[in-house]
Amino acid sequence: SVQGGSHIGGMVGAATSTSEIVASYSTASAQCTGSGATDLAGGLVGTSAGSIAASYSTGAVTGNCPTANKHGLAGGAGTFTASYWDVNLSGIADDAGTASPEGETSANLRAPTGYSGLYAVWDDQDVDDDNTVGRALDGDDDAWDFGDRWQWPVLKFGGLDATPQIALQPNLPPTFTGAVTNKTYRRNFQIQTFQVPAASGGEGVGYTYSASGLPAGMDFEGRCGTRRVCGTPTTSTSGPVTVTIYAHDGDTNRADSDRAVLTFTVTVVEPAAALTSSPATLTEATLNGAELTVTLTETAFASGVTSSRFILNTNVPGLTIGSLATVTAGDTAATLTLAYNDTDFDTARTLGVTVAAAAHDLAGTVVTAAVPVTPSLEATVSSSRLALNENPGSSVNARTFTARLDSAPAANTTVAVASADTGAATVDMATLTFTTGNWNTAQTVTVTAQADNDADNEETTVTLSAAGVGALATVTVTVTDDDRGTVLVDANPATAAPDPGPLLLAEGDSASYSVRLSARPTANATVAVTSGDTGAVTVDLASLTFTTANWNTPQTVTATAVTETSDAVDESVTITHEATGGGYNGTSSDLRVGVSDAERTGTDYDTDEDG
Repeated sequence: SVQGGSHIGGMVGAATSTSEIVASYSTASAQCTGSGATDLAGGLVGTSAGSIAASYSTGAVTGNCPTANKHGLAGGAGTFTASYWDVNLSGIADDAGTASPEGETSANLRAPTGYSGLYAVWDDQDVDDDNTVGRALDGDDDAWDFGDRWQWPVLKFGGLDATPQIALQPNLPPTFTGAVTNKTYRRNFQIQTFQVPAASGGEGVGYTYSASGLPAGMDFEGRCGTRRVCGTPTTSTSGPVTVTIYAHDGDTNRADSDRAVLTFTVTVVEPAAALTSSPATLTEATLNGAELTVTLTETAFASGVTSSRFILNTNVPGLTIGSLATVTAGDTAATLTLAYNDTDFDTARTLGVTVAAAAHDLAGTVVTAAVPVTPSLEATVSSSRLALNENPGSSVNARTFTARLDSAPAANTTVAVASADTGAATVDMATLTFTTGNWNTAQTVTVTAQADNDADNEETTVTLSAAGVGALATVTVTVTDDDRGTVLVDANPATAAPDPGPLLLAEGDSASYSVRLSARPTANATVAVTSGDTGAVTVDLASLTFTTANWNTPQTVTATAVTETSDAVDESVTITHEATGGGYNGTSSDLRVGVSDAERTGTDYDTDEDG
């Protein structure tokens, strides 16, 4: 390295007009520290007025002096014959328009391996200045060792050893002509073979390529082809791993520093997908309209993904994909809406999704983790209707039905059994317990009719239900009453207790009594009111009508004793109340009315049942 003021050269600062430089070269750098118009630098000579022949320089020419004062080989007005500078190493691409010397690339300067090409004229120089010109006539003029195609010429004149000179030459590695993008591959899937860029420069042709860091199962060159990477990765990586491709040039004597290096990363993954649902717990009842979210790991969705790229992995009959929310390239989540046609199933199922290879960025399909689908909790009963009789002695006072679940529960399940009207019928089991093992084994419930004092036929419902679910099944129970309805007559409605009579009247007097039924009729019931002797007693109503709504509401009848002048006899008359319809056919009740004659006073008469 040479640096200084006005005349800086790799070998000579300034050469006079009588100077002669032949068969010389310099690898030194020249740096001018001055910045004035007279400050200059050259790779071989700062400024020359003499001659330069068969010489070259490779050193860098730098400094503060004006650009026009920096010369690859030499400045000045001397004579330059077949002399060159290395444009790659000197940093001087153009020597300010000077026709000679000439700038040449490193490759051109290194290429010849003898006195040819650029160096053909070098074979015609009087190197030893004995006036015998050229190595054909004078072996001492054979000054150069051109070496291999990767080296610049070095001197052997005067017995110089080429080895140390070559060692001091610039060591130019080749470079790759392009780059390789980082790669992500899927384990156990064959990659698409690709070729790395070629190398150029360095010490010339005859490049040798090698690779390091490739994941297991991947190869370079060999079976893959020239500069090609191929194979099937067999092991996942923990994140990106660096792959290095080397290119060695024709300089087989160079160390690792004399090679091109190309790096990129390779990541080998095992794509998976998580599956979540809304609602979080899927049951048969919530399947229709439920949303499944597929979240990819290690890969992302491609553009234009349709629902056909998702396949349900399920043993739930009647379940399909109804729609897919819009998915754009790079998304890692996709939401599917399910459609279900209510086809029953009775055991727990699983639901998964397969994502087609074309739906995401890596080869091959991706299968999601499965989620469970629980069938709706329902029960089956052996009979939906039971007919009972209120009479405890009846053979159908109590009857049974059996119940079982339609599907296996996720855990032990308690089913409550309850009668809506325990006054009509009761059950012997308040709860039934079904496990994951006995869910389809029928369990027996006994329903018993309850006796009462009315004649109403009754109906109730026995319901089987589970917490959080509600009714699982129902059984309708009808109870036939064992009591026969009667017509109730009250001779004195004003009293709390019913008064069966008799009703006592004096001729010309009237009195009211009430009539009602003892039990609800099955339909409208008509009660005919008839006086046994209308000459003695009359009634204001010939009939009364009782419905299923007003059957126990008393209706008033007025009896009137008829005044007679023809005799002075007290009388006893029976008013008959005979019912028809509503289950009361053949039912009747009587009311006895005693009439005292106006012509007889103070006369006692018998008012008891015997008359």
